[in-house]
Amino acid sequence: MTNGRPRAPVADVDRLLVLADVARTINDFRPLDETLNAICDRVAGLAGYRFTALVLPDADGRSLVIRGSAGMSAEYVRHVNVERPLRLDPSSGLPLSPTGRAFRAGAPVVIADVELEPGFEPWREGARRLGYRSLVCVPVIASSRVIGVLDCYGAEPHHHTAEELEFLQLVARLAGVAIETARVAEGQRQATLRLRDLSERLRRQNEELSRLSLAQARLAEGLTQVDATAVERTVRTLAELTEGAVLVSTWGGRLVTYVGAPSWREEMAAAGTGGVVRRLLQREPWVPAGGCTCFRIGSPELPLGVLVLRPALDDEVGANALAARHAAAVIAAELQSERADRALETHARPAVLLALAHGVCGGPQLREAAGVLGVPGDGPFRVVVLGCASAEAAYGLSRRRKPLARTGWPMVTATACDADCVVLVHGAASQTLRRSAALARERHPEVERVGVSAELNGLVEVAAGLRQARTAAALDAGPATLFEDLGFFGALAEGLPRERVRAMVDDVLGRLRDHDRRRGTRLVVTLRAYVRHHGRVTEAARALGVHPNTLHQRLRRAAEVGGLDLRDFHHLARVVLALDWDRLSPAGDG
Repeated sequence: MTNGRPRAPVADVDRLLVLADVARTINDFRPLDETLNAICDRVAGLAGYRFTALVLPDADGRSLVIRGSAGMSAEYVRHVNVERPLRLDPSSGLPLSPTGRAFRAGAPVVIADVELEPGFEPWREGARRLGYRSLVCVPVIASSRVIGVLDCYGAEPHHHTAEELEFLQLVARLAGVAIETARVAEGQRQATLRLRDLSERLRRQNEELSRLSLAQARLAEGLTQVDATAVERTVRTLAELTEGAVLVSTWGGRLVTYVGAPSWREEMAAAGTGGVVRRLLQREPWVPAGGCTCFRIGSPELPLGVLVLRPALDDEVGANALAARHAAAVIAAELQSERADRALETHARPAVLLALAHGVCGGPQLREAAGVLGVPGDGPFRVVVLGCASAEAAYGLSRRRKPLARTGWPMVTATACDADCVVLVHGAASQTLRRSAALARERHPEVERVGVSAELNGLVEVAAGLRQARTAAALDAGPATLFEDLGFFGALAEGLPRERVRAMVDDVLGRLRDHDRRRGTRLVVTLRAYVRHHGRVTEAARALGVHPNTLHQRLRRAAEVGGLDLRDFHHLARVVLALDWDRLSPAGDG
């Protein structure tokens, strides 16, 4: 509540855009303080908070300091960090601040009104000077541990809803990934600088160190060819330089790639995935194990994998050891980039598609949306609707993007919208779309209907494309119905509310359908055959399997029951339009 009035809820699509924006920072590899300030700016701009701050523990872990903020003056940040630090040390004798309690407990601390909150007295005067009345402190968690707190300060009293808290916790989780990414990126930048200095010194040393310089040059070449084989290419180069076998596994133990004699592979995999080895690698950059040498890929705070060499290295400063360390740094960058790409694909792109589908993006937002999706904003595109029985089924299908892409859709991304899995695809020939629809139905039994929009001239038309695809999916004729298949009547129906279309159909066909239901007749089916065969009685009768005289009798009966004169073009036009709209409606008679 704000002055007795309910605060206007933040639109769901705006929240999704914030999540997309925060997820993008994961892939930016900016310095840590820049990353934190960007997250604070986005949260403050969305939710109307007066100030936001991201606080992290200081070097000795005894206090929390502001590392990123939005709306706060530099003087106030210095005042908190230097003069009035947020103590975490219980021996200080001072009570824990709300931020400190959130950090210690790993759970949000919410204060609706700081003027009325018991126990807030030590910080009330500061709150008055800064000008905030409500406060929410959300722990930032990464790798199952609290690494900081997201503080949001409101100018007026406010009771946070469960939905608002859930949103802030999701932002905090993404902030945790962004913080870890920024730290790894900073470590890699420092490592790159150190390696450059080392290369210059080694270049002037003996023959063995000259060989190391060559190794570094070959490994660095891989950085200019960023693709799915970058890690494998680096491993092959390292195997050639060390004249041995090289294996890379993730920190969780999944094999990434191996180059070497097949007989060594199993032993090397066991050496790199052992629990003792991984515990040692969290403290040391490399350890010997089982006739091999294992190098940590990534930082101690965020280990990404293990690099295993066989035979074991003789020392830690030789050419092979230094080349292996260089290779580990290169592979870490690749694995971290892959991890960030997964976050972009999993969270940001579906969120942007959902925002486009709701028609809330315009102007600069469209350019940002195109950047997140990695496509030109002017298309061409199509929207595909894969209708499912439930919202849960649609959500599950939207998460399986690789299997969907393997059906042949030229897919950009997918998201769930009610009981529909909505897929944005590049413009493609109708034959390709129908073939992909047939494969999607075959491989994903939860797909009950498929509709495809007309070709769209840019992302600005995605919302209209979703309406078209849903209109086409309602017909569900064959593997897929393309909006252009519906012709004039489909385009006309797409522009009207569904209930208005249904009312117009019932006005023409309602009495006939009731008569069919009560008497067991087939008047609606007869009219449909008559119209489909352009009024040619003999062809319509043959299609229905009846005598032409029987067809004439049914048509007369239909005219009587429905109050129609099929010789009057105005009446006949109403019948044709109603039958075609009835065919597009899920509730229509077949």
